[in-house]
Amino acid sequence: MDFTRLSFLALPLAALAFPARRMILWLSEHGLDFDLLIAELTASDPARSVTGAVLIASAAALIFMIGEAFVRR
Repeated sequence: MDFTRLSFLALPLAALAFPARRMILWLSEHGLDFDLLIAELTASDPARSVTGAVLIASAAALIFMIGEAFVRR
């Protein structure tokens, strides 16, 4: 496996691991309190900006993955 393919595999896994770890820690501390989660995600302008960027990037990645799945089968 060449470096490009390896990086295309490693980078998304790392991008998934770090936020997932933080989310698991938050859930273990606060439980399934979605009102608190939304309040913390929109607490300030920088938090709203990051939340919006993550949602847009997630949607783009999902659309890309679905498109590639149909193309590559």
